[in-house]
Amino acid sequence: HPLHIDSLSSKFAAQIELITSAKLISDLMREMFTSYCRLVHKHSMKRYSSVVKKAVIIIESDLSAELSLSTLAAKQGISSGYLATVFKKETGISINKFIIKRKVEAAEKLLIHEDFSVCELADVLGFASSSHFIKTFKSETGLTPAAYKQKGQFTNL
Repeated sequence: HPLHIDSLSSKFAAQIELITSAKLISDLMREMFTSYCRLVHKHSMKRYSSVVKKAVIIIESDLSAELSLSTLAAKQGISSGYLATVFKKETGISINKFIIKRKVEAAEKLLIHEDFSVCELADVLGFASSSHFIKTFKSETGLTPAAYKQKGQFTNL
């Protein structure tokens, strides 16, 4: 909604006027981008039922946690079958596919912007093993994590 965008942009306009160094510009740009994405994400979930919203919030709050369908359903006091049906109906994908997509998206960001080993990434993102992480990442992106990182390093030059 325009009111949310206006409020956010007004906040950052005031901060822009106070910037005194190139480092601060970079930090503020990162904060602006993150805030805008959060705002869009928050309001893009409006069409979802509370059950789906809660599942998404649980998933995105800790990708390393136990994120099985049964665990997510139990946290809300609903049946696994009900959660699976509602989630698929509202999002268009299964809850397991959603979890994998979120984990791979997080891995892509971490591979480009952080210096994690494959084992560390697998652990941070809640994969059972580094080989399972590599296999999942490659099936989603077409590249191994190492190849993805190398590709990202060349595109950021």
